[in-house]
Amino acid sequence: MHLEWFGWEINFHPVWLLAAAAALWFVFHVARRLWNWLRWKSGLFGPARQLRRQKAALGNASAALGALVSGQEERAAALAQDALKSDPTNSMAQAVAALTGDTARIAELDRNNATKSLAALARLRTAPDLSVAREATRAAPTSAAAWQALVEESARSGDYAHAISALSNWRALDDTAERLGSWIEASLLTAAADAELDDEPARTGLSRALKAEPRFAPAATRLALLAEEASDVSGAERAAESVWSVQPTPTLARAFADLYPLETDETRLARLQKLAAKNPENPESLLIVSEAALTAGDPALALETVSPLLSDPPIRLRAAAVAMEAHRRLGMDPPTGALWLDAAATGAPGLRWHCANCRTESVEWELECQSCKRIGILLPGDLT
Repeated sequence: MHLEWFGWEINFHPVWLLAAAAALWFVFHVARRLWNWLRWKSGLFGPARQLRRQKAALGNASAALGALVSGQEERAAALAQDALKSDPTNSMAQAVAALTGDTARIAELDRNNATKSLAALARLRTAPDLSVAREATRAAPTSAAAWQALVEESARSGDYAHAISALSNWRALDDTAERLGSWIEASLLTAAADAELDDEPARTGLSRALKAEPRFAPAATRLALLAEEASDVSGAERAAESVWSVQPTPTLARAFADLYPLETDETRLARLQKLAAKNPENPESLLIVSEAALTAGDPALALETVSPLLSDPPIRLRAAAVAMEAHRRLGMDPPTGALWLDAAATGAPGLRWHCANCRTESVEWELECQSCKRIGILLPGDLT
């Protein structure tokens, strides 16, 4: 092909022209792809840099959430702050920061209607009190933690009626609360009865406590003592016997024994045998009968009754003491006596109350665990 252009003569073949055009298109296409790839990898422009930051923030936020769940609050707070430095909009990091006490984040969450409930729960976690708990239940009515806090803070403030009312909502939202609900309700009713100045409302509250949880011995013991003070001895006996059948305790046994202060030792032994028959296999039943038999001057019966408690360790101190005294009175000197006392020194101490949350042990029942400050979940050792 011949072409003249401004005095220039150009000779070329059409195939060459097409090849040159194709080569130019290929070079341009490859160059554009290479440029885009270099721009993505080098992060010279916003999208790639932002994506990397978001990825780093997500990793830190996930680690912060895991640390918070496992109880490592300081580490969770540090990781959440690192995540927010990379991506201030990361909602998971904002939540963890708020839940670990970042007041600025709590205020930020509170300004958004969509996150007001989270802000209320964060305040509840960092600075719980009755007003904050009430606010949390209004902002997050489906949060078991909010209703639990309302129950516990109401109980601490002495508003047991409100605590019992809130307990029903907590039980509906939490399996653990449902499992322990009857025990918590009985604990709250017993604490309310203890705070009453008039005996009649106290008796009513204790009766409600036993109806909610028939095994709740503290309520039965208090009810028996109130009945004794009111000269309602038969009522006190019924209350003690009803609980003894499911949950014998030394305190309940003492209250039952003291109902008739002028009775003879033989009569008291017979009465305690009748009580023990309500739960004959329980160690406490065997102990009260053996101790009463010693007091009534019948060491043979005492030894026979306490013997099942001496066969397998750990041996209770009371059982070992009864056995040693019975052998002494019978003129016997058993070679295993020293072993009994050694075992008793480190053996089972009898009834102890254990917190269902932190397992802290207590000698007496209390409404609030002295270790973890949870309300109403101190259980007898055999129920923990």
